[in-house]
Amino acid sequence: MSIVGLQAWGYRQRRGGNYLLIFAVGAAIWAFFEAMNFIGSSSEAIYLIWMVEYIGVCVAPLAIVLFAVNYIGLGHIITRPRLLALSTIPAITLLAAWTNTWHGWIMYNVRMDFSTPFPTLSSSNGAILWIYYGYINLLVLAVIALIFWRMTEFPLQQRRQMRLILIALALPLVAAGLYMGNLNPLRNMSLIPLAFNFAGFLLIWAFKHARLFELSPVTPHEIYSSMDEPVFVLDETNRILDFNGAAKALLSLPDKEMFDCSLTTVFPGIASLLDSGREARQSEVIYYLAHYFDVRIGPINSLDRRFSGRLLVWRDITEHKRMEADLYRMAITDSLTGLYNRRYFIERGHDEIIRARRYGRPLSLFMLDIDYFKQVNDCYGHEAGDRVLIMLSGILGELFRATDCIGRMGGEEFAMLLTETDRLSAHEAGVRLMESIRNARVQLSDGNTISITASLGMATLDDTDLDFSFLMRRADKALYHAKDEGRDRMLPSRSPV
Repeated sequence: MSIVGLQAWGYRQRRGGNYLLIFAVGAAIWAFFEAMNFIGSSSEAIYLIWMVEYIGVCVAPLAIVLFAVNYIGLGHIITRPRLLALSTIPAITLLAAWTNTWHGWIMYNVRMDFSTPFPTLSSSNGAILWIYYGYINLLVLAVIALIFWRMTEFPLQQRRQMRLILIALALPLVAAGLYMGNLNPLRNMSLIPLAFNFAGFLLIWAFKHARLFELSPVTPHEIYSSMDEPVFVLDETNRILDFNGAAKALLSLPDKEMFDCSLTTVFPGIASLLDSGREARQSEVIYYLAHYFDVRIGPINSLDRRFSGRLLVWRDITEHKRMEADLYRMAITDSLTGLYNRRYFIERGHDEIIRARRYGRPLSLFMLDIDYFKQVNDCYGHEAGDRVLIMLSGILGELFRATDCIGRMGGEEFAMLLTETDRLSAHEAGVRLMESIRNARVQLSDGNTISITASLGMATLDDTDLDFSFLMRRADKALYHAKDEGRDRMLPSRSPV
């Protein structure tokens, strides 16, 4: 077992390596002090050796069980509270062994047997010893069944390792049965340490030929536990069976509440996606209107190919969505004023024409041009011109409704599309706009202020407008009439084009 211990020391940071190291030390203690029983010592010395031997008796079996569970990738189920619970009976057994002279719960009828080649300690098994060996045998059988259940999931190389681990687990199990049934070939001698030595030889073989620890099996839980994206494992009723750290951080719920709840309770918006079938699919989910997730859903099938649940992987695409929104905003807006650009304004105009005609609703259009804007740039500089454009865009944003469409058509020319607005209402809005522009003042960087005026052309949708370009032409023509007549005024369209 010392060779196994040295090998395990090199792999102590690997999955299950620390438990294999503890097993090797415990088995070595057990085997060494079991051999010390046959050196012809007195009953007192043998009893003292026997008490030290029980350190290995209570440590080695549990350690090899924990090694097997961890190595096959299920170490996450051995939480700290469960480890303490699993160690309770071995700890009680060790304490009972050290105090056996007071109660005899480990062994009784203790006497020296001189009929063996060397004087040995003979005894009858006590109640706690029966409980301990029954408990350990149940643990070993459970782990053997677990390995058989998981073995089909592993590739060929890992299946070779699993077979060797199964034999290493089974040998002490058989030896314990012989010991507790008084079927040992040598009286007063336990074959369990010898079985552990054979198990050690198998593990050494696994180190050399099956590449134990070098080709450790990787389980699905380990894969998704290491992922940065939230992962949920659901049963067929959408109840949460498992999750990774990212999923726990997303929900911000205690583990017990997560295991007890249905995912649709926490995320009602995903119910329709989960109820739409059992096949793999992908969709987007908005979580609390703050985060966007791309959700990939895959079915989980049992070994007999029956549907047993779903695996959900949530990928946070909030930043991607924001970038998309920024790119879209940049594509449809003017970078200086933040108003819609010419291309989007015209597209929106075509859509509004179709909607207005379909539902018989009024629609009006303003075309606006800043008077003598070139003089502003020439006299005060382009920075002053930019300030004028920004100031005007602020006025337009304040005066018009969110349902209206405001665009910068180029240079100092702007356009306003007023939905649900007839000629009279449009005229009133235009009067307010002209007054606001006249009263506005632009603060320059040198402390001076300047004022501006604008010319405005107005057109309201009628039967002569075959599409939006006709409406624009009429409003544009009205604008040029306003400029020709002295600027700083609003004129409606005089006649169809």
